[in-house]
Amino acid sequence: MRGESAARLLCLMLVSVALLAWLVLPSAVSAEEPLLAIRMAGGEDAIYAVSGIDQVAFEGDSLLVHQADGADSYALASIIRIEFVWDVSGIQTPEDAAGLLKAMRLFQNRPNPFAPATRICFELAEVGRVELGIYSVDGRLIRTLVDEERLAGGHEVTWDGCDAEGKKMPGGVYFYKLTAPGIAESRRMILLQ
Repeated sequence: MRGESAARLLCLMLVSVALLAWLVLPSAVSAEEPLLAIRMAGGEDAIYAVSGIDQVAFEGDSLLVHQADGADSYALASIIRIEFVWDVSGIQTPEDAAGLLKAMRLFQNRPNPFAPATRICFELAEVGRVELGIYSVDGRLIRTLVDEERLAGGHEVTWDGCDAEGKKMPGGVYFYKLTAPGIAESRRMILLQ
């Protein structure tokens, strides 16, 4: 059960740069460097400069953020969202924030770990050529799932754990990479035997 909670929490890690910057960031925090924001159910937010974090880890039912001066602990049940924020100093109005929210997002596959198949979801801000490939840990392309122009909006693709020739891949760690105009993002997944 704890592993499922941690997996669900990791799936909530979205880059919601603009809205967080406009609504949450206190003026004392520099927006010129990457930030980690933890949003809790009670309305509180904890914001850390990424450069000051030594480690982020799960321990039991808690998320720990280790820094040079100690560690902060947050109950997983109280966390709504974890957000990573980069380069937000240009946000001045809600309209600016709303415009930046229209971005490509690659979500964590579900289920993960998986057997025999998993779903990969992504969102596109605009129409464009999209490539989605599955790669081994040594960077070898295993299979191309998408190589075509796609409309803006949400998309879902299923990987059946097979290579381009239909051969079942052995259990282990694989990566999926999404490339669209102006951006490329990848995530890790685990195929079970």
